[in-house]
Amino acid sequence: FFLWFISTIIFYFYVTSRYGNVPIYGIIDWDRYYNGAISILNFRIPEWPSNFFLSYCLYLASFLNLNFPYGNLFSNLILNFFSAILVYKITKSIFDKYASILSVTLFLFYPTVQMWTYFLSPVSFFLFTILLLSYVVCQYQTLKYKLFYLFIAMSLTLFARPNGVTELIAVYLFLTIYYYLNEKKNLYILIPLGLLIIIYINYLGKNAIKMLPVYETWFMLDLKQFGFENLNVNTYNLKICLNLTEQEILNLNRNNSPKSSLSFWICSFIYSPFEVIKIAFLRVFVVLSAYKPSYSIAHNLFVLFTLTPIYVFFILGLIKDFNLKKFYILCSILLILISISIYYVDGDNRVFTAFLPLIFIISSGGLNSFLKLIFKKTND
Repeated sequence: FFLWFISTIIFYFYVTSRYGNVPIYGIIDWDRYYNGAISILNFRIPEWPSNFFLSYCLYLASFLNLNFPYGNLFSNLILNFFSAILVYKITKSIFDKYASILSVTLFLFYPTVQMWTYFLSPVSFFLFTILLLSYVVCQYQTLKYKLFYLFIAMSLTLFARPNGVTELIAVYLFLTIYYYLNEKKNLYILIPLGLLIIIYINYLGKNAIKMLPVYETWFMLDLKQFGFENLNVNTYNLKICLNLTEQEILNLNRNNSPKSSLSFWICSFIYSPFEVIKIAFLRVFVVLSAYKPSYSIAHNLFVLFTLTPIYVFFILGLIKDFNLKKFYILCSILLILISISIYYVDGDNRVFTAFLPLIFIISSGGLNSFLKLIFKKTND
């Protein structure tokens, strides 16, 4: 509570001095969330694309009439507090209390994560749902009503944003190994979950993914707006996969572009594999490094000198006494990187920021082991 209180004060003044009076909202895709919340308050199912953020819209609707936006800011701060508790408990279940203190400190004082709380973004809510689901998974063996809690946590994450489906896949992989090792007779539980994942992925492929024009995803406009230049990619696949003529490709823009789809990316990988790999690796690099040419030198140096050791300790914490809980967290991170790397626009790290606390959790274990080794050698 003390760490959360200090963090709240620090980032309140930091965001206010840098961006203006908090809370700051309406900057990024705000209408889709606000309209969805209004629909819920009017007892209507939110329309596209708000229906892909249903649990967040429900959360927003709960506080929309309480002196908005200040009531919502207050709820975000409380949500941030419970997120910190979850970070602590998840870390303790994997490592120990000393690693837990390190991870919750990283979580509460890393600017990239905490600033979203004051922007009233769905990032902080999505982050909370990921942590809640991770907590249920990490405590799965000891929970009394584990399937009930798992269902609630999965539902919140799945409908917080389309990327939540990656967490269902991670849960499915975890449960497959868990039940195979511990309760083979209950493997049948995986059948309905597997069907749900297949149905929802198919639904996303036909609807949510099509929110993005091929022009925007293939030419990586999400990166160009942050200062990346010379991102030229081959357009051979646009002829084969979309049947576009040379003139149509030349005149392609956001307004006349076909919508993206899974079949387009599969086809593109077949006919232009190196281009797809180039796009994927560049997006993963930008997301993991948080580097942006348009940002200040101070920002880019900060993320370089903070994220680099965090990733090093993440690898150390992951490989030391690797277990099923770490396997789940690794799957969560890898799956979201795969989804971001191809079709998803995440130039400002809105989506990946929600997964940074999972990296902090494993990194804290690696850092804790390193510190214990140093102290042991010092004492010897």
